[in-house]
Amino acid sequence: MDSIYKYELDVDDEQLLVLPAKAAILTVQVVEDVPYLYAVVDLDTEETEEHHILTFGTGHQIEDNLKAHYIGTYQLHGGKLVFHVFEKVR
Repeated sequence: MDSIYKYELDVDDEQLLVLPAKAAILTVQVVEDVPYLYAVVDLDTEETEEHHILTFGTGHQIEDNLKAHYIGTYQLHGGKLVFHVFEKVR
């Protein structure tokens, strides 16, 4: 059975999330000033996969030829800080 789960994100350049195998990442959203990644996951699987999540602030440098899939953008502190989230392509 599938369900949508949320996973708290660190406000950090790079982090590793371990999600159920074949999770489908949907978006990022902020709940009470905490960023979360939302994904459709299979509740019946015990297998997991690592997802390398990258976060860039507006105006921050991004490495040349970065191979990553855009997930979404979120804002903190009333829009004073804006971050853009990607998943590194394997």
